[in-house]
Amino acid sequence: NKLQQEGNIENYQERFKKLKPLMPIKNQNLDENYFISSSISGLKEEIKPMVMMPNPTTLTEAFELSQWQEYSFKV
Repeated sequence: NKLQQEGNIENYQERFKKLKPLMPIKNQNLDENYFISSSISGLKEEIKPMVMMPNPTTLTEAFELSQWQEYSFKV
């Protein structure tokens, strides 16, 4: 839950995906909304609001939105 994006979005998402299976070990009641919120909260500040605004309903959607936002900053 304390993971923060330090490099590019792909590295952050890979680290998140590796840690995600470990989280339910301590709390089995974690749902998709928890993981969406957790992944967004760790994003860089310039990306975070633009991913939150459309209110993603799946972790995949949140990941895709964050990738598009990072790409838009590079262009």
